[in-house]
Amino acid sequence: MTDKERIEQLEKQVKELQEKQKCLIKNTCSGCRHFIQHYGKGARGFFEVNCGHCIKPRIKHRSPMDKACEYFEDFKEGI
Repeated sequence: MTDKERIEQLEKQVKELQEKQKCLIKNTCSGCRHFIQHYGKGARGFFEVNCGHCIKPRIKHRSPMDKACEYFEDFKEGI
């Protein structure tokens, strides 16, 4: 396998993984405009932690991968 063929294969794999990631995020809290991600601070700066909160209709604890509720709105809508 030549380098060019290997690069094309890797680019294809990257695109497939990006599509899978979009499907995973689509109906979860992490894809909702009402979800606020929580962060931690370490020696190298800030990093995402596996928790956050929802602000609609009231503040409630949520994980980024929780199943979306009836208030789900895609964060890309209206941009």
